[in-house]
Amino acid sequence: MQALGHSRADIASELKRDPSTLSRELRRNVDATGKYAAIKADRKAKRRRQTCKLPWKVNHVPLKEFVLEKLRLKWSPEQIAGQLRLIRDPRMQVSVETIYAWIKANKRQGGQVYRLLRQSNKKRRRRYGTGVSRRSDPTKKPMEQRPVSAHNRSRLGHWESDTMEGRKGTGYLVTHVERKTGFLVASYLPDKKAATLNATSVRAFKGLPSSLVRTLTTDNGSEFSGHRDLERLLGCSVYFAPARQPWQRGQNENLNGLLRQYFPKGSDFHKLAEEEVQAAVAELNHRPRKKYQFKSPHELLMLITRALQN
Repeated sequence: MQALGHSRADIASELKRDPSTLSRELRRNVDATGKYAAIKADRKAKRRRQTCKLPWKVNHVPLKEFVLEKLRLKWSPEQIAGQLRLIRDPRMQVSVETIYAWIKANKRQGGQVYRLLRQSNKKRRRRYGTGVSRRSDPTKKPMEQRPVSAHNRSRLGHWESDTMEGRKGTGYLVTHVERKTGFLVASYLPDKKAATLNATSVRAFKGLPSSLVRTLTTDNGSEFSGHRDLERLLGCSVYFAPARQPWQRGQNENLNGLLRQYFPKGSDFHKLAEEEVQAAVAELNHRPRKKYQFKSPHELLMLITRALQN
């Protein structure tokens, strides 16, 4: 059209584009003679489409390999981003939202990375807000106040706690994971009343020495609103992770994902016998873990407790 004498404004109007967009296109795709090179422009546009939607540092191979490895291990993007925060390398930092955006871009290009997500068909909802709980309880201790040994896993007895829901109205599982060994205790929870959770947790920990329950780190669910009573009953301290940041309790999130292998989403927990729960817990506690040099959580717990006794 330009060769036929049409003005840029006329061409932009015909193409339903802003004149400034047309000017940029002509300016960056001219040949040595100053003429618009359509074939060259098309090739460059295709290359830009292939890369412009990749919203993170895909050229940094260690980061890409780390994310893919953890996705294959059924880690959630939240857990991956949380773990990467512990690596003091700016090139290895990436947000949860960016990981999801990359997975989405990979899928648009025909990739299969999205299949590595635990819930590959579940739509990701954009998060809003500051992450601060709307209902502030001044008696809640933030996880930043935990002992150093809880943060760095240098001592036994620091746990992450959560609940896992069955089919609506059929109950829950309360889960507690020891941070140093990955040892799991869990039990059926008929409702999310604080008193019910406290009593169930006390029963779940009954077989362990009190010295192995020093702290619990929970989310801000209403079931943990009786935390002061729980501290008294268990003789421990309860701390709270920031709202809407499940990766801060990544170990528990991961174990809940493993439990879903036994009790998939939508399971009727009314039909669930406590023996079934404990059988699944025992299998997980005796399953070798790569992160522990292929020792199981049970084996690791026994090794450490025996060493402390000698």
